[in-house]
Amino acid sequence: DFPDAESSLLLLKSMKSLHLEELDGLVTELFMEYPDNSEIAYEFAQQCLRNGDYQKSTQILKTLMGDKHKISDWVITYANAAVGLDPKWARKSTSATEIELNQVLRELNIHLGDSPENSKGQLLQAEILLQKGSIEEAHGILSRLLDNNSGNEKTWVERIQTWFAWTAASLGKFDVALASIRDVVEAEPQWIGAQQVLAEIIAMTDDVQAAVEQAERILELAPEIVDNQLWVGDFFSRLGEDEKAEKVFLDGAQLDPNDVRFDLALIALYNRLGK
Repeated sequence: DFPDAESSLLLLKSMKSLHLEELDGLVTELFMEYPDNSEIAYEFAQQCLRNGDYQKSTQILKTLMGDKHKISDWVITYANAAVGLDPKWARKSTSATEIELNQVLRELNIHLGDSPENSKGQLLQAEILLQKGSIEEAHGILSRLLDNNSGNEKTWVERIQTWFAWTAASLGKFDVALASIRDVVEAEPQWIGAQQVLAEIIAMTDDVQAAVEQAERILELAPEIVDNQLWVGDFFSRLGEDEKAEKVFLDGAQLDPNDVRFDLALIALYNRLGK
């Protein structure tokens, strides 16, 4: 039983400081009890984000953006959940719309006006620009962040490196790109998104065989993740490895027979092949 929201928040903060394992359960219960409390809602949104539930986290955080007392951490977490490209996770099979990207970029620009040195905000700004196709502008931001990364958490530095590598490769700087992304995957071999970026950069160098081998490693790394299966199948298709793509899509359909994305991917593949 929770006497009131304020006391519950004090309990939550104490448990966070002690890194207690029961924290997730408490946050969920508090959110169910006090869904209109902004601070508790933010804690629950953060929890959803940590667990990879970007959609639920975004829904909650988008509501918090209308709170006149919102703080910078809320804006950063909202941007990360809504349109961030966290290389820990497999790339999503759907992309953010131009409207969504612009909405989040507007919030970030307002925030960065108050905190121009906020590196997390600048990284998210670069990730949005990357998705909008502004590769050179994104690369410039990421380069500056790498040159001045003191004080950043290791995982955020590696995230900067991942997208620095991708933008560098897109600008034809393949040696720099490969060195940067290989540093990341050596440090974080379980980061599926970073492994995917490595595959894409290898493909940009026209080394199809090495790109195929990297994609096969990625499939072995997370065979049970639907987004990963979809990405690998699409990647094989883009490489012209149609038989491999077909097999991945057919195998992936067994993961969740109700997920129509594999059926749609197979239809697109067969249409392209004239089957």
